[in-house]
Amino acid sequence: MLGILIVDDEDIICEGLSLLVKSHGYSLLGTASNGKEALEKILTLKPDIVITDIRMPVMDGLELVKTCSDKNIPANFILLTGYGEFEYAHKAMSYGVKHYILKPADESEILHALDDISCSVMQRENQSRMVESLRQKIRQMAPQAMEEFLAEWIQNGRCAESDLTFFQGLFSQESAPCCLLLMKPENTDDYVIRFELKYISRELLEPLGAYANTTVENIIVIVTSLTDPKKLLAQVETIRIDYKKFIGSSLAVSISKAAEFREIPKLFSEAKQGFQYRFYLEPDAIIRPSLLKVLEQGAARENGGDFNYSIDEMSITAGNYESINAEINHFFDALESAKLTVDDAKNQILQFYLILKRALHGGSQAVSMEQIKCIFQMETLSNIRLKFLETAKQINEERVRWNDTLQAKLAQHMKELVGANIDNPKLSLKWIAKNELYMNEDYLSKIFVQNTSERFSHYVMRLRVEKAKKLIQADSDIKICDISRQCGFDMNTAYFCTAFKNAVGQTPTEYKKKVHGLC
Repeated sequence: MLGILIVDDEDIICEGLSLLVKSHGYSLLGTASNGKEALEKILTLKPDIVITDIRMPVMDGLELVKTCSDKNIPANFILLTGYGEFEYAHKAMSYGVKHYILKPADESEILHALDDISCSVMQRENQSRMVESLRQKIRQMAPQAMEEFLAEWIQNGRCAESDLTFFQGLFSQESAPCCLLLMKPENTDDYVIRFELKYISRELLEPLGAYANTTVENIIVIVTSLTDPKKLLAQVETIRIDYKKFIGSSLAVSISKAAEFREIPKLFSEAKQGFQYRFYLEPDAIIRPSLLKVLEQGAARENGGDFNYSIDEMSITAGNYESINAEINHFFDALESAKLTVDDAKNQILQFYLILKRALHGGSQAVSMEQIKCIFQMETLSNIRLKFLETAKQINEERVRWNDTLQAKLAQHMKELVGANIDNPKLSLKWIAKNELYMNEDYLSKIFVQNTSERFSHYVMRLRVEKAKKLIQADSDIKICDISRQCGFDMNTAYFCTAFKNAVGQTPTEYKKKVHGLC
């Protein structure tokens, strides 16, 4: 039986409502004449439903609803309101109130609201029983449940407090500190390899306190208590060495600091940051909190520093394989000493790549876009250096077959990407740089202007307007909203119309009338 509290400063209304609720099987817990008195009774009597007028002395009904909402006091409200107070009832809706009834209250409306809330309460109780039943099943398959929970929690950055308490309880980790071990296989997207690595690592590290694992963004995450940090580090080193021995590629490893279980998303974010700093480390380096701190301090000191390196193109053009290798090593030694940001360093590498290509090909720079992507996706400077050294001889031998400049190639490729994605509202230079070319946005902008004498945004807008004109010319009945969507403006028809008029001198409608003789 649901308990009800009635709040109104008119005794006759309270009496009428009291008789109504009792006659229909509800339990009347009490009445109150104002919001302040009602709040005290809500805290002590804990009613399921509160029927309250809005206009009352001391504390009105709207303030009572807001206070309960702010304090997370569970109560379902039915508001009684006069016509002049209707707008206040709408405000109460933002606090979760679903029922308001105009005065003088109709008995059937009040009973309907009570029945509706009763059904909702019963549904919540059924849901609670179902959730508890599910939790019992989850306890039976705890490792799999923990794996999915961790992945979702880390990616979202938050979780329900009840879920956190539940999963902490599964492994009794409420107060014990934990740390995260992140392992990122390089140069592979093989699911089977990640799967085997994850579970073999969990098995090997379990005696040292590992109790949960998952995969986020192709990064294997293992949660472990710090029972013996030295042995943990030694075992991780063994895993890394064995992985390279049997798989043939490096395993990037970053270990977080120790913290409470509830800080796992933050620990993941911090440890993942370590992979970026690996750029200036050896591929097999294990990033630990102490090393990460040093790297961050070094980056703070070095970021924004100048990097000046002059390449002897004549020497490369006329040089042999050994002199080319020497030039490559000199460049990477200088870059490693400069400690630029990763993006700036890769931009310098691209510049070096362009100059090297020009020197080796007598001014011609036919470049493989796949090779550019391969270089920019490498995670350490030493790997990029090795890639340059390994291909230097091949590049030197193939110089006569490189004809086009990289900048012209990139500009043409960007045009092709625009043509293929002209209807995509997300299309922009930033989108292409991040999702297609993996290169610096500012540098791509300069390349495009230099090779087309047109800003990228102007080029995109010009193509979109041209496509819009063709659509109008082909179909006199086409709707403006359809043109806007097909030309990449999505449903922002106002912006499309403005852009079209700026380019053509007429609105789309005016242009349609002119083209099809509808004037």
